[in-house]
Amino acid sequence: MAGGGLVIGISLPGCAGSDKPGGDKPFAPNAFLQITPENKIAFYCPREEMGQGVDTGLATVIAEELDVAPQKLDVRRVGADKAYVNPEMGIQGTGGS
Repeated sequence: MAGGGLVIGISLPGCAGSDKPGGDKPFAPNAFLQITPENKIAFYCPREEMGQGVDTGLATVIAEELDVAPQKLDVRRVGADKAYVNPEMGIQGTGGS
């Protein structure tokens, strides 16, 4: 049996230079997540809690992907910002159920 492979190198924004984990600056791969050098995790939630469970639901999904307990996340509210606009709707909003 023989196998082959192809390796392609690409540069990803936020993954080069001083943004790498282990530096003296927090690692922030996007507007929603920040991990400090002390391993404190902040999740910036762009939705308001109006009974849909976004505090628990979104934080649980993020924690699961990072393989940490949801209680380890510091969930922070964010104001209106174009970084949090839903591309399908063209606005930042809370709605639905």
